[in-house]
Amino acid sequence: FHQLDVRVDKQFNFRKKTLTTYIDVANAYKSKLSNIPYLTVERDARWQTVEKDANSYHPLLLNSDTGRILYTLGIIFDM
Repeated sequence: FHQLDVRVDKQFNFRKKTLTTYIDVANAYKSKLSNIPYLTVERDARWQTVEKDANSYHPLLLNSDTGRILYTLGIIFDM
């Protein structure tokens, strides 16, 4: 597993206060990781579970979604 995370901060200093702004980029080059699929139950359009019979549901395997870039913007204000 490998990924590249980058963060850039800019700090503004005042007499007794500090304002910091930042942008953070996680997984900058879209590294993919094979994960175990998620086991859940099948649901209909109204988000109700779909039943096989009175005592069981339809199982559903969802592949894990990886390889995304995650952007974060932030502001920190210290007094």
